[in-house]
Amino acid sequence: MAFNLSMATWAADEIRRTGAVPPTAEAWPLATERLIHTYMVLAYAATALFGAGSLASGLLDAWAGWLAVVVGIAGAASVILTGPRLAIPLLIHVVPAVLGVLLVVQPG
Repeated sequence: MAFNLSMATWAADEIRRTGAVPPTAEAWPLATERLIHTYMVLAYAATALFGAGSLASGLLDAWAGWLAVVVGIAGAASVILTGPRLAIPLLIHVVPAVLGVLLVVQPG
């Protein structure tokens, strides 16, 4: 959001100064969207791998590992198929946070 605000301010200043929209002003939002898209796919893939590691190690109950695997695969697939517009980046961090809490509070 800060990038969009600063980009809009810069573009407005350039329009006022030159009377024309800067050529790069239209390219930056698309580049930013692609970076967010890539981040979300990689973060969901990491969540799935974290779940697979949990399953392989046996550190957590199987349901927790499978939750991470399913959410990670489904999240990555949804971002790939629909783009980042329908995905909420905050959700990427929920499952790893839950697994982290489970690791901290488990007895033993």
